[in-house]
Amino acid sequence: MKNLRKLFWITVVLFLTAWFVSSASSIPPEEEDDILVGRISYVTGKLLRFVPEENDWVVTVKDSPFGLNDALYSEQGGKAEFIMPNSTMVRISGETQIQLMSLRPQVTEADIAYGMARFYDKSSQGIIKATTPFGFVFAPSGAVFDLYVGDESLEVIALKGTVDLVLDSDQSRYEVDAGQGSIIVDRNNVVSGEGEPDIEWDDWNHERDSLWAKRAKAKGNSLRYIPPGLEDEAYDLEENGRWEKIYYEGAYRDFWRPIYIGSGWRPYTVGRWSVYYGDNCWIPDEPFGYITHHYGSWVYINDLWYWMPPAMSIGVNAGSATGVGLNWYPGRVGWIFSGTEVGWFPLRWFEPYYCHHHWGRQSTLINKTNITKISINIDRYAYVKHAVSLHSDRIYGYNNYKKYIKRLDQRTIEKFKAAPVVDNRIISNFDKNPNRFRQTNIISDFKPQRKAINKIEHIRAVSMQSRANSANAIRQDVQRLQQKTTQAQEAHTPMQHPRPVDRPVYSNDAEKPFSGLRFDKSEIKMRERPAKEQPEVIIQTQKTVPITPISQVPIEQIRKPLERDKAVPPTHSQDIKTAVPEYSGTRGGSDRQLNKTHQELPKRSQVQPSESVHRSRDHWQQIPEQKIQQPAKPEGSGGTITVNQTQPPKHQMQQQWQRPQQEIPSDRPQAPERRMHHRMQK
Repeated sequence: MKNLRKLFWITVVLFLTAWFVSSASSIPPEEEDDILVGRISYVTGKLLRFVPEENDWVVTVKDSPFGLNDALYSEQGGKAEFIMPNSTMVRISGETQIQLMSLRPQVTEADIAYGMARFYDKSSQGIIKATTPFGFVFAPSGAVFDLYVGDESLEVIALKGTVDLVLDSDQSRYEVDAGQGSIIVDRNNVVSGEGEPDIEWDDWNHERDSLWAKRAKAKGNSLRYIPPGLEDEAYDLEENGRWEKIYYEGAYRDFWRPIYIGSGWRPYTVGRWSVYYGDNCWIPDEPFGYITHHYGSWVYINDLWYWMPPAMSIGVNAGSATGVGLNWYPGRVGWIFSGTEVGWFPLRWFEPYYCHHHWGRQSTLINKTNITKISINIDRYAYVKHAVSLHSDRIYGYNNYKKYIKRLDQRTIEKFKAAPVVDNRIISNFDKNPNRFRQTNIISDFKPQRKAINKIEHIRAVSMQSRANSANAIRQDVQRLQQKTTQAQEAHTPMQHPRPVDRPVYSNDAEKPFSGLRFDKSEIKMRERPAKEQPEVIIQTQKTVPITPISQVPIEQIRKPLERDKAVPPTHSQDIKTAVPEYSGTRGGSDRQLNKTHQELPKRSQVQPSESVHRSRDHWQQIPEQKIQQPAKPEGSGGTITVNQTQPPKHQMQQQWQRPQQEIPSDRPQAPERRMHHRMQK
């Protein structure tokens, strides 16, 4: 009996232990070996990238990488969007500096030195940590928020969910809820704000959101074959190729093939090379080029190139080798050289990738010690016959290598030697060539000041310490902080809205001291979104009365004035100015047509009234001896009308007024009283 009771309690303890362990591990552990790199998915204007090796800035482009410690700056009027393989997204406006501090499966940490940014956390269990000079914002999964970072203040607006603002000064925590206003912070105060985003910035973000929503509906079968972290790339695959079941390595497998390419196309030919953390990085110039040249690998079957998605099982039996994982690679190619000629070709999934920087499990790190000991047999490469070869001076600075595609025979291959990486042994003065860092041939006349570089170096040092923190550790640290509430902003609490100070300067002035430069300190948030208002006619008036739509006025009330309209011409054009309503802020075709119609009105409406007041249509029967003149307006539109109370003698009106000899376009909306008069005649 005692043994049975003892066995029972042992079973209970084991069950509870297993339950607690499973609960604690409900959030999957992060794999530190995974190297994640974001993608610049959209650029308008000029986006600058800081190059540590040159201590300078270069212009970057769409489909370039955005990885660990990368610092980017968007020039005035520009915008950029970055998507991460952990289901997070960041957008920045013009005059904004961003630096990626950490990117792991469950953590996205970025610093906004100044400017305007919007963060999206679309993950299921990940977090976002956005640091600023005033503190950091912690955002759980599902949150969306805006940052407006100036030199003297910061504003945080939660657009979806709840985020926490933690101040550096006293480690206090403030919650910011969507729809409940914002928090504005300076060096001394923390107050509540209206919480309205910048109108132009908000409209652009909504346009991008709509575009991604449409793409999500067209992802098709690609979602079945690519890892979850790359679901945003599925649209490009659906639009530019198709999936085919191909017999490969003893089994039928699903590979993707591009279809909108020319004959003789090969991977790594439409785009350019740029050095990124010491390794040659491929900057594609094809809509499908980013995912297919940085993830997975290429295979050549039946005279066609197919893309093998990442993390795909290759072996037939259980426990056999696997394909290239989810890791990001700058460009999985092999390098060959012969004299001044250099070439490259795609690597198969099992062939080693040599690099200066660790990019993943299947990368072999090269340093000054082991590079002389590595010996590569060129005949072991499967696709060396498909190499692209050219003069070493033409590797950097070109966007298309199609004309250098060759079919190398065995005799030609014997002239080449294999090299693990590109360095001074392959290209003369490789480390002194400034063009190797360029990702486009466009050059910017502006660059951030020297203090921006000092900020980048400081953030790089800080990121080394915070990189080891997991999502759970960051989440628990924030929850342990004391939560405070904000005070309402009052007249005695001066609070300056965020204004940028680190404006770009001409390249020649980048090293000048900040005190010797002058900048326009306008607010970062130029215009907040106002409450929706109906369009209104604004003219010089004494009284404003809203228009009653003609459809709501009884015919008996307007019959007599309309008959007088037929007998008496309008008042003279020299004394009337018709006020035309401005229709702005909408994208509808009807508004554009209406603006076009107003521009086509006769010139008799372009004069100054001698005396005018506002009247509604209900007032018409009270002035039987008065002529009403109003501009043509669509039925039911809002606004006011203008009438002229000063009437000259009838014979003078007939002499001074002449109907303009202008054909009225058929698409012009007729005035309401003119349509009603036509109906009464019938």
